[in-house]
Amino acid sequence: MPSDEPSAARRRPGMRRRQRRIEGTAAARLSPQSQRQRRAAAGTAFRRTLATAADPHLFAMAAAVTAANKQDHQIGGRPMAYPNWCLMLFGACIRIYGSASGRAFQGRSLWAAIKETAADVLG
Repeated sequence: MPSDEPSAARRRPGMRRRQRRIEGTAAARLSPQSQRQRRAAAGTAFRRTLATAADPHLFAMAAAVTAANKQDHQIGGRPMAYPNWCLMLFGACIRIYGSASGRAFQGRSLWAAIKETAADVLG
């Protein structure tokens, strides 16, 4: 005997049990965070920049870029002003600061801290 409910509103068998299983998972307990809450939990931009500079994966990616872009300077071209890990860090900082203007790097204290952190990782 057909029901008077529209087909989309009918529950399939076992749906209630599946819903209870989903509600008990960590994914269901996540609540959306505001941008302010996410930024507060992530720490300051200065600390995130230093954490990125201390990440050994950054230097591994930069080494791959260096190997792929090997230049023969006998043919011509000038040497790089900065190593490739600086390029990789700058790309990550665009995400951290929300801009590629470079204003965040104007402070000498940040650049000194980045170089010190990178020296610890590079050895």
